[in-house]
Amino acid sequence: MARKILLLISALTLSLLALTGCNMDNESGGDSYSADNEESSPTATPGRDTAAACDSASPGSSAQESCEAQGVPGVTENPDRCGSTTPSPIASGIVQGTFGPYCDNAIANTYDDDAVPDGADTTITVSETAADSTLEMIAEGFAPNTQFIVTLHDSLCGAEPADAGPEYTDDQSSQSQNLVLDFTTDDGGNSTASVTVPWLLPDDGIGRSLLLNAGPGGDSVNQAVACVNLER
Repeated sequence: MARKILLLISALTLSLLALTGCNMDNESGGDSYSADNEESSPTATPGRDTAAACDSASPGSSAQESCEAQGVPGVTENPDRCGSTTPSPIASGIVQGTFGPYCDNAIANTYDDDAVPDGADTTITVSETAADSTLEMIAEGFAPNTQFIVTLHDSLCGAEPADAGPEYTDDQSSQSQNLVLDFTTDDGGNSTASVTVPWLLPDDGIGRSLLLNAGPGGDSVNQAVACVNLER
């Protein structure tokens, strides 16, 4: 009987020692989950895919700002703006684009979201006869009651307005050699306007974009507020 009691006491002692060891491991921090994990930025975790982490960052958060500072694209108003292939919008004579931050394959890009906010839209229709070209532009969601001046430029839109190159000039015309379209938005930031020039739009790799300037006298390439590609 005494032997059974001794064995029982020994078993209880071993169990208590095992439980004590487990509690000490947990208190030492071992592999326990820390609240700090919730606050870690997407780029601070070694081995984590940065682009995927940035995609999951909330718009306007410090994590997204960190991503954008590293050149990783943030969230745009319309994710379809930046496709994987370069569009050819002029093929049907109609160009449609949603404005947002610059990306390589977007049709419409804004450099000043006070004048042309992210999510603003444009539809441009180009029609030609044997002797002239007419360009109609519909603006939706622009800054209200604002005058815009649109000019045709040699190159495609870029990260900076000047990337569109110089203003296109038709040297064969003895009349209007430049395409210039003026319009003023209404209270809702909308407008429709058109211009006709006595020549055909070029198809030799120039005359490929429209730069938009806000305000009267806005003729500086470097001060353009938005750009629309007319890829042919």
